Amino acid sequence: MKLGNTPFSARGNVLWSDKTSAIIPELSLDVPIANRTNAYLTGGYSFVEKDGSPTPIGNRDSVVLGAGVESEIANNFLVYTNAKVGLGAYQNSDASAVSINGGIGYRFK
Repeated sequence: MKLGNTPFSARGNVLWSDKTSAIIPELSLDVPIANRTNAYLTGGYSFVEKDGSPTPIGNRDSVVLGAGVESEIANNFLVYTNAKVGLGAYQNSDASAVSINGGIGYRFK
């Protein structure tokens, strides 16, 4: 959701595995790169529903940074791809998690 007349947006993601899911609210800086196409940088936080259970972005709550590209294909419908890094996203480890994603989204105005 675009935040007024600024280059910022609020975004949300849910990444899941067969064990649990991670809910990731984010803020993004959007940069137009072509007609109906944006590149974006994101920052947010991953909330893992069951700590210790694996998700595509780690097995514990963590700060998440990302970058991606989206393009509007129909009125308010987007296709996107992005990469996310969960910082310190594993229990008992300083390791980061990396997740590459793609899909279809809806733009709330």
